[in-house]
Amino acid sequence: MPDQLHIDQDHQDHGRAFVVPRGALDLNSSSQLRSALVEVVEAGTDALVVDLREVTFVDSAGFSALLTAAKRLRARDGHLVLITTDESVVRMLRIMGLTDMMPLADTPEHAWATLARL
Repeated sequence: MPDQLHIDQDHQDHGRAFVVPRGALDLNSSSQLRSALVEVVEAGTDALVVDLREVTFVDSAGFSALLTAAKRLRARDGHLVLITTDESVVRMLRIMGLTDMMPLADTPEHAWATLARL
């Protein structure tokens, strides 16, 4: 199945982490992402970048998994930034009013710079 979700994680120093999901982020796979993100947050991360550039599809369950991590981070003064260049994802996040909770970036460098300002 080509759209099966795969998740790569890079725990960096100073409480930073970089997560790259690949494939479809939907009802069938959102629990996998939610678990991975919660694990990263509970490991002490306070600055999390999730790179969605290799995600082929996102539904409401996928957005919910991302929001769960963002809320857990916010509860401890941490932040999550999403990397995406997919206009449909950007549009949905804006419609749902989630770009304040999960700011957007188009590159990893832009994401880390955004986190540095938060």
